[in-house]
Amino acid sequence: MDERCVNCGCPRWEHWREHPKGWSADQELVELIALSDSCSEFAPSRPVRHTTVMTTREQLPKITRYLHVVDHGPSGDGRGSTTCPHCGADGRYVHHFETELGPAAAMSGCVKLFPSTFPAREEMRLQEKERKLRQQYGEDAHLNSWDTKIMEAIEAHHRGELDEAQVERTARMQKAAAQQWRDNKYGKHW
Repeated sequence: MDERCVNCGCPRWEHWREHPKGWSADQELVELIALSDSCSEFAPSRPVRHTTVMTTREQLPKITRYLHVVDHGPSGDGRGSTTCPHCGADGRYVHHFETELGPAAAMSGCVKLFPSTFPAREEMRLQEKERKLRQQYGEDAHLNSWDTKIMEAIEAHHRGELDEAQVERTARMQKAAAQQWRDNKYGKHW
């Protein structure tokens, strides 16, 4: 099959990084890089707002650590107040994290596309839980003792003291202890 650009019909390998819409429809989309008006044949009726990089899940680097989430606040026009560093979509919350290849950032929808390690998934879950607690109860709110022990195990993993399996075992034990406490306090079917 002769793979041609859908914008100008040139062979794809001649200037594949310059086209905003990818290649022919029967070509499996592996990478789409949108750069505004970089191709001389680019139709002005199809503007591109942001530099966009999209890849398949298999090509995304594995998340090894979640750093923090930045809330850019609501916008007045009903759209997001910022754009996703990964895909260029409008939104509000930007997640910052480390991957096997270095630091990266993306919005909530795109973060779900990245594969991640168990400690990274737990760290994201617990950071989100703590953020919601502080939003609801004030800045003095903190995680319960079971979740704090899981976070301590994750931090030990990042320092190289524990491996991934030990973190997962610690998390399972702490979640079981929390469930046992709830069962004893509220009964088996609360």
